[in-house]
Amino acid sequence: MKGMRLLFFLILFLTMGLTGFAQDPELEGFLDEGTMDEAVVTEEGTQTLILDNTRSKIGRDFYELFFQHYAELPKMPGLPVPTDSTRTIEPNLELGLTAMVVTIDELPAFGVGTSIIVVSLNDQIVWQNYVQIRADVLELYAFNAAEVINQYVINYQDVQNQLDNEDQLGSGLF
Repeated sequence: MKGMRLLFFLILFLTMGLTGFAQDPELEGFLDEGTMDEAVVTEEGTQTLILDNTRSKIGRDFYELFFQHYAELPKMPGLPVPTDSTRTIEPNLELGLTAMVVTIDELPAFGVGTSIIVVSLNDQIVWQNYVQIRADVLELYAFNAAEVINQYVINYQDVQNQLDNEDQLGSGLF
């Protein structure tokens, strides 16, 4: 009786260890190819690294909509909006001095179907709001956040160009 019990537990533990190998062959490599947690969007002048730190479906949907809208927006003042999604996504994460890091964080909120989404640029919070699970509201919030971040980057570039002007540089002599 004791030997049967030992044999039963031995077989039970061995079969539990093999359950990890019973993965669906159709899903092999699907998660590696299908997910994109970070991307580098380059336009004339700046590189923008967009990081996804979301935890739920609401946050993931917001990230995808934000990325879609942000990549379509013009990155320089006066540039027309591209109609054929002519953005460049580079797999390397080596960023230059003009790089911007956009981080999308999701914080827990009270209530069912809501989250707090925080969009920060270079560790400075630029946009934060409660977001509902409704798709139309989520899309409007993502578009608004993308426009706010894009306008912030354009204004930042404009100020940097004004500061790099020859009138502002000076000679360094007093």
